Amino acid sequence: MIQQLHLEFLELFTSSSASSYATDHEIKLLCPQIRHLFSQLTLLSLFEQAVMRWRIAQRMILLVEAQITWLTEVLPTFAEPDAWKVHTLRNVVGAVTEDPLAVERLYRAGIPVWFYCSLNLEPSTKVQRWADDNKVHLRVPYSWISFDDDTPVWPTVYNGSVQASQDRYRKMAVECWTIAFPAAIFGADLIQNGVHYSTVQPSASSSQSTGGPSSLSQSTRGPSSSSQIADSGPSRLSSACSFHTRTPSMDRSSQPHKKQKTGKNPPVVQCSKFLEPNSPIMPHAFPQWIKAAESASAKFKLSEYPCTGVNRGYVLPEPAVFANHENETSCQQYFLTYLKVREVFIAAISLLGPVVCQRSPKDWRRLVSLELHGSLNTETNKATAKLELCQEMNKVAARMGSSFSIDLTNLSQNSSRWKGHTYNYVPDDVQREQEFLLLDRFLYRLVPRHEDHGEHKYDASTREDRNLIIEDVLFSDGPPPFNHPDPRVRQDTLHAFFQIMKGWTRSVSPMHPKTVDAGERLGSEHLRGTGELKDTEYVLAYFYIYTFAHFFRQAPIMPHFI
Repeated sequence: MIQQLHLEFLELFTSSSASSYATDHEIKLLCPQIRHLFSQLTLLSLFEQAVMRWRIAQRMILLVEAQITWLTEVLPTFAEPDAWKVHTLRNVVGAVTEDPLAVERLYRAGIPVWFYCSLNLEPSTKVQRWADDNKVHLRVPYSWISFDDDTPVWPTVYNGSVQASQDRYRKMAVECWTIAFPAAIFGADLIQNGVHYSTVQPSASSSQSTGGPSSLSQSTRGPSSSSQIADSGPSRLSSACSFHTRTPSMDRSSQPHKKQKTGKNPPVVQCSKFLEPNSPIMPHAFPQWIKAAESASAKFKLSEYPCTGVNRGYVLPEPAVFANHENETSCQQYFLTYLKVREVFIAAISLLGPVVCQRSPKDWRRLVSLELHGSLNTETNKATAKLELCQEMNKVAARMGSSFSIDLTNLSQNSSRWKGHTYNYVPDDVQREQEFLLLDRFLYRLVPRHEDHGEHKYDASTREDRNLIIEDVLFSDGPPPFNHPDPRVRQDTLHAFFQIMKGWTRSVSPMHPKTVDAGERLGSEHLRGTGELKDTEYVLAYFYIYTFAHFFRQAPIMPHFI
């Protein structure tokens, strides 16, 4: 394993252009540390220490690879004089693309799109809305509350080019790259275990090492044994532990951290950001999803600091802010408070850009709990922080003009509005369907129709109307297919669900081979037993939740290069 990882590291420098980036400052800092880790891995050490060094080495190699990709493939394009022109930096919210087909797909999905084209393809310098020349009839979704509308329904898509300084354009390029690529490596807060390597058992994260449970039998017994870590292989593509496990720094003094009090350490609490929900915001709909969610978020500790340079802010609040409550009243009130002020958040993104608008989960929780916890008492530190957030958002509302008249210190005077309707409660028909559809249409990379031959009938990756297929298969009328009393219906539905997820080419990690095998068996005419169906539900739910968390952490809110 060590030799294979070392070979992968050396392969990064075997190209003919290696000398052009070998002297890069970031790479010069990382390479000696990686070599030091390799030398330490060859020495006799405790298993926990070896695992820690292994993961640090994996992550540093990923950082080197990201920097090389930036220097060799991305930066040269951006550095060419007068190669591209853009409109303005602050409006870069959502996707950045030069593909007209991608623009249309994202536009139909309601995702903000930044469209630019080469000057030699577009001689005109006139800037116009893309929709002015391209009439698009959006398929109006159901009136359910969902995070589908956390992005503006009618994004402004500019066609053409305008004169702008190269410095501004390079800044936009660097911003998009540094946000999208490293975040894709380090993943969602939900999956970052936050494990103390000085106390964790080696098996605690082995089920994470492949992006899912390593086998069906292990899915019901718990995490795999420590010996199976060595069998998982060092591949960067399939080893999601290096993507999603928070790794301690080589030098902890360089990281910001609070001073620890002397005395006994507080007990480690087994906490999951998912609770068994009556709340409709989260995706699981049957018990196996709950087991999968608990596995995915095992030992999660929100209070721990990430690695240096990993941003843990959220441009919009994550679903767990609303759904992770034992008290259903709190869950309802948090979401209704968010509905009262969400327009201000969207306005702030369009005014200031997504990077400036990032907030920690704690700050988001303070904002959405303003009304629930009554009036502000300025005598406490928490109340002072809330007041500062209120003042900040009121400034944004004031900059937007008279269309906003929101007083965050007196939210009881405002109504919770969604799609033109006023709510005093979260409607009962709020479901996970819309979250799934939004997740699905971002993760698919569409294939031209002429490649349809041989595809499974539920493989929607080859069809533009894949959302209709998903609705027909998974969200049909009658008893919920996932909980249908007829085992045949349950098996067919799970198989269709598997076929859809198998087409997710933008997923956070590849589907584990054992999960693929389990899903393929559902397609046979032979009716599977109840135990096997439950096991398959678990591994499919694990993969979905694993991807779902990463999706809400990054797309489509953050800038992404399509």
